[in-house]
Amino acid sequence: MTQVLKNTVVSLQASCRGMDIPLVFKKLVSLFPDAVTFSTSFGYEDQVITDLIYKSGQPVSFFTLDTGRLFNES
Repeated sequence: MTQVLKNTVVSLQASCRGMDIPLVFKKLVSLFPDAVTFSTSFGYEDQVITDLIYKSGQPVSFFTLDTGRLFNES
């Protein structure tokens, strides 16, 4: 990672500190229009984040990761 990219990430982290999650999504979408994407394997945490993205109403795209892990059927 280049130093410029590292500085950008650190600055973005600092500017989002203390914000609630919907505001962070809004900020990311405003800074990176049509470029915010969430990768999910549909694990528990991913389902919570997916729900938060949906409820935020922000245009965030998704793609799935096939981890190869199969869960037992109940």
